[in-house]
Amino acid sequence: MKAKIFLLIILFGSSIISFVNADNVSSIMLKSLNELYSAGSEPIVVAFGNFTYSNKDFGSEFSVFLEEQLGMAMASCAQYELFAQDKLEEILEAQEMSLSDLFLEEDSIKIGHLKNIKAILSGRFFENDTSVNVYINLVNIETGVYYKIISLNIPRKLIPGSISILPQNYDDALAVVEEIDYIDTGGPSSLKVKAWTKRGQGGIYLDGEELVVHFYANQDCYIKIFHIDVNGQMSLIFPNEFQQNNFIEKEKVYSIPEPSYGFAFELGDPFGTEFIKVIASTSQFKDIEEAFAALGKADAELIERGLTVKQREEKIAEVLFSYTIIEN
Repeated sequence: MKAKIFLLIILFGSSIISFVNADNVSSIMLKSLNELYSAGSEPIVVAFGNFTYSNKDFGSEFSVFLEEQLGMAMASCAQYELFAQDKLEEILEAQEMSLSDLFLEEDSIKIGHLKNIKAILSGRFFENDTSVNVYINLVNIETGVYYKIISLNIPRKLIPGSISILPQNYDDALAVVEEIDYIDTGGPSSLKVKAWTKRGQGGIYLDGEELVVHFYANQDCYIKIFHIDVNGQMSLIFPNEFQQNNFIEKEKVYSIPEPSYGFAFELGDPFGTEFIKVIASTSQFKDIEEAFAALGKADAELIERGLTVKQREEKIAEVLFSYTIIEN
């Protein structure tokens, strides 16, 4: 007997619609996309955001699987026109933004008029014993308003056994977040720091791809940037031998590595979720670790070392984001 699929549609309330005779993931996706956005006078141009696990912002092989299935289903939906992901990444880098920041009020209008992109399709997924529950969001990037949010269940029997629902180092990644997600900034601060890669929070990178980290702050300040690998091992990547001065000017975008640097961050085995942690301070750090040296397990005390929070006039800000490396 073909599987019976229940689709939960949420829009300022919720109702339940059941679909029968959906025997593959593409069929489930097709029915969901038809409910997500009704055909209008012309197709809506949509780009993919990130699909991440639960509320952890961790991507996985299943994230890529979802995008592939949605992309195939979208090809059969007259109301959608899918904008190429690589072209979107070029735009985002040129605009010094990331997928996870598309909906900030100050950015949304500017990005919304680029290439006629009208909406971002993204979501979260949760696993249980028999299925994976997926919430899919369609958001107008000019207004930040949801067209709709839908929920659907994908039976595990329809998911290839080789597809991992969680990143390979899920438990280690959770431990990293628990340890260093929050740094004691001494209270509210007007200093804001932002860091991103072209694929945003929870983005997926394939074995062999290169990573560039962009960052800026809203005030002149001093910066430390740490990289935490899939094993939870931490190293300082900024300042470094190529840029020893860790003072950054307000609202100026910096990148690691810059084109002039003599190296690249090539991603590969071991696979799983990695992190970038940024600390900004209006006062210079008392201690700066050796760049690219192994500092040991990610530790909040180590990251906070060198801060002089005793001074009331000092402002501190921090940000943590993740990305996941998967095998080709």
